[in-house]
Amino acid sequence: MEPLNRLATELIDEAIDFADELAIDVYTLEGDAAVVDFGVDVPGATEAGLLLAEIQTAGLATIQTAVADAGGRPRTHVELSTDHPALALLCASKGGWELSVDGFEGLGSGPARALSPKSRSTSRRATARLPTSRC
Repeated sequence: MEPLNRLATELIDEAIDFADELAIDVYTLEGDAAVVDFGVDVPGATEAGLLLAEIQTAGLATIQTAVADAGGRPRTHVELSTDHPALALLCASKGGWELSVDGFEGLGSGPARALSPKSRSTSRRATARLPTSRC
């Protein structure tokens, strides 16, 4: 299996290619880094949200919307399924990477989180029984 970041990068490239259709925006920063806005300063869309969730799981989960009755009314909800829960949910998307930049504080998640030194112990525990680990 490819490393999680490589799997996610392929999906990010797809998002960039279809930015107009997804109602997202792409900003290039100094040093050629790209920031993809899925809904902060742009409207975003349901398909954009589904693709973002797929990126967050490094493409190792299937994410879709469905409609079911809740409280006597039809409600749209999100369904996620994966054959790789340790990789998709713990290694690729678990939050908790503390970020602080220019007065902004937040939590990072997604496949890049596997690069954080603090996440490596979680990755080791989550993948200890897997035949090969690609966190």
